[in-house]
Amino acid sequence: MNLTKHIKEHIKSHALENHPNECCGLIVEKNTKHEVFKCRNISTSPLTSFSLDPLDYLKCSSRGKIKSVYHSHLEEEEFSEADKTNS
Repeated sequence: MNLTKHIKEHIKSHALENHPNECCGLIVEKNTKHEVFKCRNISTSPLTSFSLDPLDYLKCSSRGKIKSVYHSHLEEEEFSEADKTNS
């Protein structure tokens, strides 16, 4: 999947809205179009990790095929060990 400028702008905006907490969301494909859906981060440590709300995941799955999960790292440029493991 290629991240378009439109998708990147939505993700960046979402990250800035939730700063300093990590944000998370889904990219859904429907009829060859991609949409970004902001999800709630229900992590008990939102400053350093994310846990996507299962209800948000369920809602998004009914809108199309989930193509990707995203989350923010506003203070770090590298992937965390947890991110590498989860990927």
